[in-house]
Amino acid sequence: MNFTPKDIKSEKVLVVRRDSIVSSLTLADRVIISKSYQPETYPEYKEIFGTRTSSSDAYPIDYIKSYGLEYQRSLYTREKAVISALSSLDRCLVPKYLKSDDKKMKIYMEFIPYPTFQEEFLNAKGDRGKTQSLTKELTDIITEFHLVCNNNLSYLISHAKFGKKRKLYERNEKEEKKRWTNYFLSIIYHGSEDFNQYREEKGLNEEGLTPQKIRKYIKLFLHEKKKINLEDLVDDFIQTDMAINNSKNNFISGDFGPQNVFRIEDEPRQIRVFDFDKARLGNQDIDLTSAIYNIHRNNFDKEEEIFSVSCAAEYYRKLGVAEKDLPERLAKLCVESRLKQNIRLFSVYCKMIPYEIRKYLGEKEEYPELKNGELRAAFLNEMFSNNFKKFFDYFRQGEEGWHLLIDPISVDTMVKIKHQLFTIESFLKDCNVLPLGSINQDRLKRFKKIITPSN
Repeated sequence: MNFTPKDIKSEKVLVVRRDSIVSSLTLADRVIISKSYQPETYPEYKEIFGTRTSSSDAYPIDYIKSYGLEYQRSLYTREKAVISALSSLDRCLVPKYLKSDDKKMKIYMEFIPYPTFQEEFLNAKGDRGKTQSLTKELTDIITEFHLVCNNNLSYLISHAKFGKKRKLYERNEKEEKKRWTNYFLSIIYHGSEDFNQYREEKGLNEEGLTPQKIRKYIKLFLHEKKKINLEDLVDDFIQTDMAINNSKNNFISGDFGPQNVFRIEDEPRQIRVFDFDKARLGNQDIDLTSAIYNIHRNNFDKEEEIFSVSCAAEYYRKLGVAEKDLPERLAKLCVESRLKQNIRLFSVYCKMIPYEIRKYLGEKEEYPELKNGELRAAFLNEMFSNNFKKFFDYFRQGEEGWHLLIDPISVDTMVKIKHQLFTIESFLKDCNVLPLGSINQDRLKRFKKIITPSN
């Protein structure tokens, strides 16, 4: 498709993100979408992210910073390569790729006139039946998306290139260590009362410190006050996870979620997934966890747990997992993969500003008229409670079903999963981030029925 800037009659900013801007462009004969990886060139971005120079009003100072050009370009080149490859498949999975501008780091694609699942979840707020129905749809979509990508994996790997450079690959060990180290540092920085006291004692003025210096002080705090070697902890966490999740690498979107999937209700087989700048080869449980345990189903509830396991079991059966292997796959997903997801997401939640909280959650009744700092505090308290406190309590106590997943699996896997839970819970407790019923027999029977092979 050929057009020039002169052909654009109007542009409307639709989504402002930390690393990109999504706009609709009106041309003479159609509307298309533009995704720019130079968001700082838009006044809308500066209005939201570019006005804070301090940590006042509980805005996280280490977050409101422009990403470096090299990082932005890496996101752009991966997004362009992957969506172009996916767009060329016979099966329609993504908005059609139209063209790109390497100099301006912009990608142009088909406009999809349907709401995202995030919009649908927000409209269904408070309606458990509707929320579960949407989650089931989202799980069905990731199931078919993975099946198509698995069947075309060699093609996607060979065609998802920028120039001659492959853009679909597995993260190496160095990248994994850096990623998990930053997640833990972010949680300590924003959530540890002990670190907050430590920086007061040291008289740290963060406005005069670079992010590198801040990370250095967090590591010093862990070493001096908690006798924790973060490098050793991260290495142990990664190695144990690799031993648990030793499945082969497949295509993963890397950021699958309600905000990145269109809901085309009148054409249910027309899948439209977008946002692939974090796509790679890896364990597809990452995408499945994001579909089932999305932010709109964040409230930890025992009835929700049984529904979640049911969705996951159906996914694995459709992907051909044998019944004898199902308990182990479910245990790995519901405990290990979800623990990783909780860590990753909470580190992201820690960095969110009020604009992003309201974008993802809408105007929650639980947060009436809260000011910016109060809103962030209430939000993080709720997310922490669900992502960690209730999560640890549920799996520690062996309530109403999860032990049915653990008991049949290998002793080695069981020990490793429990080791991961203990490691992370102890770390959060030691750093003063983690402040810590009867069994329902009917729910236990229903849980057991999910993982029992049908006759």
